[in-house]
Amino acid sequence: RVLERKSDAEVAAREAALAEAREETERLAAELASQRASAAESAEAAKEKLKKAVAKGKEAEKRRDALETALGEKEQRVASLAADVERAEAAKKRLEDELAETRGNAAKETDAARDELKRAAAASKKL
Repeated sequence: RVLERKSDAEVAAREAALAEAREETERLAAELASQRASAAESAEAAKEKLKKAVAKGKEAEKRRDALETALGEKEQRVASLAADVERAEAAKKRLEDELAETRGNAAKETDAARDELKRAAAASKKL
């Protein structure tokens, strides 16, 4: 009988230990499931953030390309305007040179006309 009680006590202890082990296993399984769900949510959130970051990066790249294109166009316009200024300055210089030459010729013609007038006046006095 003592053995029987001892055996019953051992069985009861083992059953209690088994029940505790099952409860612990269930608790750990539930915790694992919770952590997996949390990890899946975190992974999904990270994927969304990555998608948004990639989209922002692509948009920034498009804006950069557009700005580079606009800058190139403006640089071409500046170069064109600089060439226009150079042509205008060259034309101005040519006109100034022509004006100086015309004034010089006019002064020579005026001097020649004065000389001719003086000769005519001198010839007229002789008469």
